[in-house]
Amino acid sequence: MLTPARTESFMPSAGLIAFLANTTWLDATPTGAALCCLLLVPQLPHSVYETPSVIEQRMRAVGETLRLGQATVPPPDIGPRLRLLTPTEVALRFDSTPYHKRIPETAPGPCYSPKEPR
Repeated sequence: MLTPARTESFMPSAGLIAFLANTTWLDATPTGAALCCLLLVPQLPHSVYETPSVIEQRMRAVGETLRLGQATVPPPDIGPRLRLLTPTEVALRFDSTPYHKRIPETAPGPCYSPKEPR
């Protein structure tokens, strides 16, 4: 069950961003264009203070910093928040924070900016 969103703003910490688990995969849009997908999930709780509602609020904050919007609509393209670091690794930028998360590319493919050399 989802709890009501907090009214005050919460900025994800470096620790929260570092401990987000992630996976990536390639898919296709209905028109056949390449679609690069990224899934971020929280790790298991590390203490008794990390209740499901606390974890939910943290993940809501992560969603807000990526401007993902409501869960009832498809997520937006977060491409502008990704920067190519190496041919197989990108950095994910979180709005309103000074932190980035390194995301290794799962499989070689079109998940990079065409302006960047491969």
